[in-house]
Amino acid sequence: MALPLNLSQYGAIIAPGGSLSSSYTFSSSQVSGGPITGGVAMGADTLVGIWMPATWVAASLTFQVSPDGGVTWLELYNDGGTEITISAAASQFISLVTNSNYTWRGITMLKVRSGTASVPVVQTGGATVTLIGRPELY
Repeated sequence: MALPLNLSQYGAIIAPGGSLSSSYTFSSSQVSGGPITGGVAMGADTLVGIWMPATWVAASLTFQVSPDGGVTWLELYNDGGTEITISAAASQFISLVTNSNYTWRGITMLKVRSGTASVPVVQTGGATVTLIGRPELY
């Protein structure tokens, strides 16, 4: 028998005509709310999956992270100096289990971008990208 595991959903909202999320909604089995202005505050959750909306204008995903609670926002790069980029398409679920969990471990605040830092892609009608988080297990 599998142990119950609480997964949380964070709806990163990209406004119509934008390419970077600026607010989010939150829901888990205990609580839900939003929209909340700013970056997605994942707390002790680790990003494990991404649910793409049906309205997604074709573009990859990249991210900004904040190491200081949302004051400073930095582009997310790996230790080789490459921007973390995830291929994405409308109406798909992207599992991040095959990616190193170390990429997402310890990232407590993030923003989702349509496209890359150098070539953002506008989501003409807006989009909500659902981030799936799970409590970090050691």
